[in-house]
Amino acid sequence: MKVPASQPASTTGAESAVRARILREAWAMIEAGRLDDLTMGALAKAAGVSRQTVYVQFGSRAGLLVQMVRERDEANPRRERVASAIASPDPVEALVALTRELAGWWRDIHPIAHALFAAALTDEAARAAWEDRMAHLHAFTEQVVRRLAEAEVLAPGWDRTLASEWLAAQLNPLGWVLLVEGSGWAQDLYEERMATIVQDVLVDPVARSAARDRST
Repeated sequence: MKVPASQPASTTGAESAVRARILREAWAMIEAGRLDDLTMGALAKAAGVSRQTVYVQFGSRAGLLVQMVRERDEANPRRERVASAIASPDPVEALVALTRELAGWWRDIHPIAHALFAAALTDEAARAAWEDRMAHLHAFTEQVVRRLAEAEVLAPGWDRTLASEWLAAQLNPLGWVLLVEGSGWAQDLYEERMATIVQDVLVDPVARSAARDRST
């Protein structure tokens, strides 16, 4: 599905500063629990700009939401750690490391992820934005599943597509919200249980043992 018009033209100088101020105010509203107040008009007022300026920069409320996530993703040091996790020499270790890193990432961005999902239930543009974020998640899971398959340690009954889809569903940020925010799980408990589950389900222990024997 096509992502909503949310990528502005290249900006420099004063325009970049305006864009940064708008995003800063938007995040402040989200983090203060004022999601319902996050309208284009209210955001323009908070940032000291016209509503037209906000629309020019982000196109729509959904466009604003997806850009907030993308830009925070890009600035998050965990991004490099996710890449390192995926590149771990052992494919099973890559699976576990990715699971742990994403669990921490969701802790960082869950207010906006929750807001985007809620908007996606009734707004087509927000739904496209949410699907853009889920495609980003699938890009991660596809890489680790591919490595499991190439190493011939993917558990029987799974192919790359099914395994990648299942893994993305387990690592969805909404699962973090339900268990950590909703049920009060400790962050380290969530990471530990998720890492154990994905390994138990997707890795063939016999093939894994044989692969280890071949490497020694």
